[in-house]
Amino acid sequence: MKKILLPTLFAFFLINSFAQETEENKAQFYLATGISVSNTGFNDLASSSFGSIEVGLMKNIFGFALVGGRSNFSDFDHDDISNYWVEAKSSVSFPLGKANGYGLLGFGNYLNTSQFFIEYGVGYSYSWDHWGVFGQVSNWDNAWYVTPGVSYTF
Repeated sequence: MKKILLPTLFAFFLINSFAQETEENKAQFYLATGISVSNTGFNDLASSSFGSIEVGLMKNIFGFALVGGRSNFSDFDHDDISNYWVEAKSSVSFPLGKANGYGLLGFGNYLNTSQFFIEYGVGYSYSWDHWGVFGQVSNWDNAWYVTPGVSYTF
């Protein structure tokens, strides 16, 4: 039952979010980048952190993005396509005074491997003009990460 109910509810909220287009709630594209640092190895920052680039669409309280990056900042001498990953991510935001909070859920895959991962977490963002800054805490592939970053909305 959960396998049918959850996707149906998600589709309902998605369709409802995009149903009425006004100037106030038009869809906005964004580009973001961040550096995620894990709690698993502060002695070796290069192997316990990674960078990412995110391209997404925001409308009303919903966000959808395609994210990509490298699994860590170490061992570039023996680089391989399996060190890179892609992820489809969704988010729901809510106001927190002058900033916004958000919850996120993502599903991804390391390229050229059968290893999939899930990401879930919470974050905050603050925007002015087209620019924004964000910080989030998420569990990504069974490890906790703190991610500060910047974004630009088109």
